[in-house]
Amino acid sequence: MRRLAILLVLCFAALAPARAQLFDDNFAEHWMTYYYVNKDVSHVGAFVHWIAGSDFGKNSNFSPPATGFLAVVFADNPDLVRGWVSNVAPNPDAKVVIEHALWMSGHANLITDVFHDSPDYATRTVPTFMSLPLDTPGSWDVMWAAFSATGNTAYPERLIDLLDDSVTFTGNDKLDAVYHKTVAWSLSSNMSQHELILRMVRREAERRTGPVQQKLKEMLAKVEAERVAMPDCDGDFCAMLTLVTEENLKELDKPYDQGPVLNELHEAKTGDHVAVTIIFAGMGLGDDLSADVTYDLKTIRPDGTIYDGAEHKDLVALKSKIPQRFAVFDNRPMLLMIRFEPQDPRGTYRIEALVKDNIGGKKVKLVKEITLKD
Repeated sequence: MRRLAILLVLCFAALAPARAQLFDDNFAEHWMTYYYVNKDVSHVGAFVHWIAGSDFGKNSNFSPPATGFLAVVFADNPDLVRGWVSNVAPNPDAKVVIEHALWMSGHANLITDVFHDSPDYATRTVPTFMSLPLDTPGSWDVMWAAFSATGNTAYPERLIDLLDDSVTFTGNDKLDAVYHKTVAWSLSSNMSQHELILRMVRREAERRTGPVQQKLKEMLAKVEAERVAMPDCDGDFCAMLTLVTEENLKELDKPYDQGPVLNELHEAKTGDHVAVTIIFAGMGLGDDLSADVTYDLKTIRPDGTIYDGAEHKDLVALKSKIPQRFAVFDNRPMLLMIRFEPQDPRGTYRIEALVKDNIGGKKVKLVKEITLKD
């Protein structure tokens, strides 16, 4: 009978694809924002139904991005559009959005076929997103929506031109100043959410000149200063090892910007379950946004020997496409737990982990100790 059991906990929910679910406001916004990562069309029909029944149309800020997003997704999936919009009974505000998206995506015929409507604009030439004038906040939102639907940074790259203070929007100096700040805020905010936007801004900061270049460099400096700090790093790749109770793992369900509290264990008693938690950020991403983080782990007994001579190799911490490399992740997809039993020798156990960023070629060695007492 093993005196120190190491339990491998597979969190299947973390590895399985997202299940179909009812849309609510938060899920819809998150799904739309990061759609480009996997371009999973299985939720599009549900998204259209959510739009049809929601009252978002009362919020004028949401209509432009919703229209732009649907227009691009419809254009990319022409064979699926009729199925998505059929049997939908949108409220008046939502109907305007869906019909406008159909027109912009080249499916104006469905406005008549499905909704039995004939808006005046349906016979006009459809403008391209790259030719739309960028003179209102709604038009900027359309660029972000087109990016969310495609992952193509050419759309938001157009906004960088608007950082030039000589660009006028309204002719009102005070309002134009607000618009310039709003554009800068949108770029800075999306840099924190999307690796592709961060890469774009870095690229443009090298290419641009003058005040625009200076603004881009200031944004980059601000984003870097706001990264989560960890004690052990190899370049941008940072990791931290913490020993916590099984109950304390619930804190990891909180978003990291809400400050999950991990109460680190330094001592344990027989019968205790100790979770070996690894938190990390800053891993490299492939061109397709794929991340690959694994870790090795071994436990050293008080007498200096490796428990059972076993070293766990290449346990999966993260292996998927992700939109942002500086978000904070943890090893719950394959979490190790230590169970202390009465026969285990008292004394200090040493937990050693080697966390590996296999895309970026970085490694971080982590060590923690815990003392088993009576």
